[in-house]
Amino acid sequence: MSDRFAPSARGGRRLVFARGLEVQALLGVHPREKDTTQRVVIGVELSVEEDEVSCGIGPDDLRRVVDYECW
Repeated sequence: MSDRFAPSARGGRRLVFARGLEVQALLGVHPREKDTTQRVVIGVELSVEEDEVSCGIGPDDLRRVVDYECW
């Protein structure tokens, strides 16, 4: 990870991650794939920047949560 994306309380950046998250999902192209769930293992790291952060601590306010629906 470059320093640009490294977590920083002063810089207002947090690292959010999920490692080894296992889910069952219906996915695929062929009909046989769409009829049976398959195990999917997810690993993701997100560097999240917040506009107003005081040393990474703030009020418990839903408006401060990352909006995953905006993408």
